[in-house]
Amino acid sequence: MLKNHVLNISFTSVFISTVGPPALGTKIQVDANTDPLPVKEELVCELLQELDPYKLMGPDNIHPRVLRDLADVIVRPLSIIFEKLWRSGNIPEYWKMGDLDDGIKCTLMKFVYDNKLSGEADTSEGTATLQEDLGRLEEWANKNLMKFNKDKCKVLHLGKHNPRVQHRLGSTRLGSSSVERDLGVLVDSKLNMSEQCAAVAKKANRMLGCTNFFITSRDKEVIIPLYSMLVRPHLEHCIQFWSLLCKKDVDRERIPRRATKMIKGLGNVPYEERLRELGLFSFEKRRLRGDLITMFQYLKGGCKEDGDFLFTRSHMEKMRANGYKLPNLVGRF
Repeated sequence: MLKNHVLNISFTSVFISTVGPPALGTKIQVDANTDPLPVKEELVCELLQELDPYKLMGPDNIHPRVLRDLADVIVRPLSIIFEKLWRSGNIPEYWKMGDLDDGIKCTLMKFVYDNKLSGEADTSEGTATLQEDLGRLEEWANKNLMKFNKDKCKVLHLGKHNPRVQHRLGSTRLGSSSVERDLGVLVDSKLNMSEQCAAVAKKANRMLGCTNFFITSRDKEVIIPLYSMLVRPHLEHCIQFWSLLCKKDVDRERIPRRATKMIKGLGNVPYEERLRELGLFSFEKRRLRGDLITMFQYLKGGCKEDGDFLFTRSHMEKMRANGYKLPNLVGRF
C-alpha cells in the first residue's frame, strides 16, 4: 500500500541491510551515528487519508476505504507499530518489494501478490534480455529470502512469429500457458477475446439470474439499481481492452434486453422504447461514450506519452472553437 511504499523509502535511506531470519522479515542494522526518529501520528494519519479507496486490499487484507475512514482510530496503534519496527530493525516482508525492479531492462509490473515481466522476444537479443532479467529476479529473491512460487510462474507467448523459447527461473524451467488472466481479463496467445467474452456473458447472466430468482419486486426502482451495481460492471470491466471484435462471440445487447424485460409493464415493449422509458442507453452507446471520454483524456494530457503516440492533433484554424481535430488516427479504441 501507499504507506508501505513511503516507509520503505525511509528505511532504505537510513538502514544498512543485512539478511536475517525469514520468520522475522529483513533484519537491518541501524547506523550508530543516527538516532531513530519517532514516528509522528500526524504523518501516519496524513498517509492514511491519502489512500485511494478504489484500490484493492493490500497484504494486510484490509480495504483502503476502511483504513482511511478509521484513520482517527487506528493512527495511534499504527504509529506504535512503525516506531517499534524502526527501533528493532525488523522490516516486514512486503516492505522489501521497493527495489525489485533494480537493474531490470524489460517491463516489470508489480502487484500485491504477483509480478509480470514482459519484453520483445522476436530476436535473440530480446530473448537474452528476458532471461537476464529472470536471473536478476531470482538473485533478488535469494537475497531477500522471498522465494517465487515457480509452479505458478508461466510464460505466455504472443505473436505468430514468436520463437517460443523456453525460459528458466533459476534452475527451474518455466512452463508455457495458452491463456492467462491479467487484472480480470482473459488473454490468450493470439490476443483473441472469445474466452473473455464468454466468461463475461456467463458472469453477467449468472448475476441477472440470481436477481430474477431472489428478488420478487419488478419495480424499476428496484431492478435498475441492482442491474447497474451487480450486472453491468461485468460487461464493462476493462472493455477498452477486450472490446467485442467478433459478433459471433456474444450479442452485446442480449443481457440488457433481458434485464429490462424483467420490469413490470415493459415485457412486451420494444427494446429501444424500454430504454427511453427507463432513461438508459444501449450497451453500444455506453461503450462509444466511454471510448470518447478515454480519447479526450489522452488529448488533454491525462496520459501524455501514450496520447502523443496514439493521436495526432490538427493545426487547422477552422476548428469550431475546440482545437481537437484528429487528422490521422494511429490507434484504435
